[in-house]
Amino acid sequence: MRPVIVVRLSLLRDLEHLREEVMKASHFLLTYIKEQLLIPGRVETWMFILDLQGTKSFNLARKDLKNTVEELSNLYPCRLDSMFVVNSNRFLGLLWKVSKLFFSTSQLKKIRFERTNYKKVLPQRVPEDQLEMRYGGVCPNLTSKFFPPKFQS
Repeated sequence: MRPVIVVRLSLLRDLEHLREEVMKASHFLLTYIKEQLLIPGRVETWMFILDLQGTKSFNLARKDLKNTVEELSNLYPCRLDSMFVVNSNRFLGLLWKVSKLFFSTSQLKKIRFERTNYKKVLPQRVPEDQLEMRYGGVCPNLTSKFFPPKFQS
């Protein structure tokens, strides 16, 4: 069992112009997870679910996505087990095919785009009692109180 970090990008819509502040908050949260939830020799990686529902593809600038992935990879090397990008549209799928040229082979192996099939795929990787219903699990969907993070036992 590894920590699963869910990022619902539509909730950050109003913060697009505050990339630096979002990165500081991300750094704080990931450092907290690293220090409190990872166990050396047992649990050393985390999984991301990037939910794009309610976002427009053109809001995801390729440069920003690449910079964010590089920055997090540099700050937290070897921590990403996998990333599932869910609720994307066809345009983003095409953009991803072009963007693959800018990512390393090891990064590409960890990133999966699941437009609609994620409710079947995610429970194969994450226990259902640790996933919200919107992702194929049995936990109630979070609608508020995103911080502090919810930890399932």
